[in-house]
Amino acid sequence: MERIEIRLDIGSDAGDRELSFNQIRRAFQNLVSRLTIKDYKLKKENIVNLFSAIDDLYRSSEGRVCELAFTTEGGSIKRERMRRSNECLRTEAYHDGGIKAVDGKISSYRIAATWEHGADTSLVTQPELLLPGYSRMLSEITPILMDADITNCAGIEDFNFVVNKLNDFIGNESKT
Repeated sequence: MERIEIRLDIGSDAGDRELSFNQIRRAFQNLVSRLTIKDYKLKKENIVNLFSAIDDLYRSSEGRVCELAFTTEGGSIKRERMRRSNECLRTEAYHDGGIKAVDGKISSYRIAATWEHGADTSLVTQPELLLPGYSRMLSEITPILMDADITNCAGIEDFNFVVNKLNDFIGNESKT
């Protein structure tokens, strides 16, 4: 399956990211249109939807979950962060007790996970993946998440490592 990735190296301002993404998308569409002599548009139905990867990543044993936001059947909204240690949020006592109390019935909408990655034995990094969903997405018929934040990379190897991890979770459900 062929994919086109639009990668931005930009700060955390969501407005700037969206503006920059749209500029790159328009430039790409214009370039393809000139090269093919057709009016080319990236269609929304062809965009890879990352939303399902949130719950799939949480329920896997991959990486160390350091942030999770979810709702419960009782209507509460929870956001947990595990930033001070190298422990995984999935196994933290408070989180584990809460998950057992609701019989595991949660709806995840935001997750951050990190992995130890060693390009060589002298440097071990901890690149992080954030899938930044919002609780309101859970009320949509088909929630769509089109972007992921990848941080704490020492170089392109770390970035590609995390992209490959993410690709494992979007698998065959995605469209090109």
